[in-house]
Amino acid sequence: PKESGETDFSLWHLLPWLYVLVTCFLIGRSTVYLVFIQKLKKHSEYVKKRWFKLFKTSQTRPFSFFSNVFIPKDVFGSHAFDQILAHECVHVKQRHSIDRLLMDFLVSLFWFNPFIYSYRNALIEIHEYQADEMVVKRFKDPIQYQEILYSQLQTPQYSGMVSHFNVSTIKKRIVMMNKQNKKNKNNKP
Repeated sequence: PKESGETDFSLWHLLPWLYVLVTCFLIGRSTVYLVFIQKLKKHSEYVKKRWFKLFKTSQTRPFSFFSNVFIPKDVFGSHAFDQILAHECVHVKQRHSIDRLLMDFLVSLFWFNPFIYSYRNALIEIHEYQADEMVVKRFKDPIQYQEILYSQLQTPQYSGMVSHFNVSTIKKRIVMMNKQNKKNKNNKP
């Protein structure tokens, strides 16, 4: 029997607080990342383009976020520039940033569900496959494009909410391009 001043303390009382704490942390991390992108825009050289904004950046990897495309300074003028720009423009045209923001918000709310991470990874892979497919169709040189992807393995970093040459999926992307290329060759008369 409990005495009148004694309270029933259990782990169940802490769970709502833990949920709120982790959720606030994840939303805060996303907010910090959005602020980082805004600061990067201010500190990068703006290059005027038609329907998107192109920035020369000090970052080591190209990426896009909404209508902004960030490409490292050393990529400008290189043989890879046009294909990298085309890849990022697919992300912009198909509005992949909206999907990534929504998914980031869902991960913040449902962080305790292990399936949400698989879903996020699958969404990222689909975005990358779509961008790769468009670049290969446009430039018709999958080998050169795969070499560009391979060169990106040298600079891994957190991807956050942006779309770029996602390092964790590069092997899968190359395999998928080779399957598509083989399939297209087999379908030709």
